[in-house]
Amino acid sequence: MTRVDFYILPDSNTAIREQFACRLVEKAIQSNRRVFVALDDCERAQQLSDCLWSFKPESFIVHAIQSD
Repeated sequence: MTRVDFYILPDSNTAIREQFACRLVEKAIQSNRRVFVALDDCERAQQLSDCLWSFKPESFIVHAIQSD
């Protein structure tokens, strides 16, 4: 069954939000879940992608950006 979760963070700091997203994606992948992250523009998608690639040296989060 498909599950959709939404998170509203009290902090608007981009770096904090990216770190939260990375931890959440890592946790989901470790639980053998598929993850889809929707962002409102390509620049933010690239920033999150960069964060995912460098999140933890011991954690390799395979991902790709898919545009319109």
